[in-house]
Order: sequence, then structure tokens, then C-alpha cells
Amino acid sequence: MGLDKRPVFDTEDSKNVKHSRLGVWELYEEKHPEISRIPGASRAESYLEIVQSLPYVWRMIKDIGSIENCWLLLSLYLCVIVVSSLIPAVALW
Repeated sequence: MGLDKRPVFDTEDSKNVKHSRLGVWELYEEKHPEISRIPGASRAESYLEIVQSLPYVWRMIKDIGSIENCWLLLSLYLCVIVVSSLIPAVALW
């Protein structure tokens, strides 16, 4: 007999769950009321999530970089994006 007493994620609990509609999708996010009382905690939580995701981002970059001629195409794409972003500034100048 298991004594696992983990809380169940209840989508109807508006006190602990934030509901958003994104087009045809419905997004349910868990609220952390114990963290919300601390100033700057939401920003720190965002940074913590970013730091936790960095190994996956690094692996994605390595996998994409292993494709033949990928770095050449990525650098050309970056140059095109930079030049296209400068065109309105040059036109105004």
C-alpha cells in the first residue's frame, strides 16, 4: 500500500492554477503563493528556469552545428537579418 501524498494538479482550483487561452489552446499554469510574497521572486524563478534549460539549449546548438554547412548557412542568415534590420535606419538617415 503506497503512502504517496503528492498534491493533484486540479485545473478547477483558481487559487492555485492560472488559466489562459492561447488561440485554440488552453494553458494551465501552477501558481506559487508562497513565492509570490517575496519581492523579485518571480524574476528569480524565471532565471532559474532559464538556467535549468541551458544544457538542453547547448545540446540543440551542438546537434544543429553538426549538420554539414550549417555554420555557413547560419552566419549568412545572421548577416541577412542584421542588414534587413538596418535598412529602415539607413532610409531615415
